[in-house]
Amino acid sequence: MQVVHAELDWKDSIKTHDRVEVLVGTARIGTKSFTLDFAFRKDGRITCTGEIVYAVVSPEAAQAVPVPARLAEALAPVDSLRERLGSP
Repeated sequence: MQVVHAELDWKDSIKTHDRVEVLVGTARIGTKSFTLDFAFRKDGRITCTGEIVYAVVSPEAAQAVPVPARLAEALAPVDSLRERLGSP
């Protein structure tokens, strides 16, 4: 897999010794890529949200290939964390 897009939206800071909880959800499963949403929560408040888009890439051909069924099953169900949190 290869990261093809990543973004972060900061709402508050996180310092070195802060204790944070990281939430992760599957936002989308496409034919050759998938998107994971995530959020950092500190003291019960969301401090950062983001997403990472991964493409499934053949190491031999160096091109995108279909998401394997086993991986798609492991990523299911699709439930956008950012939408549930009301984040952009």
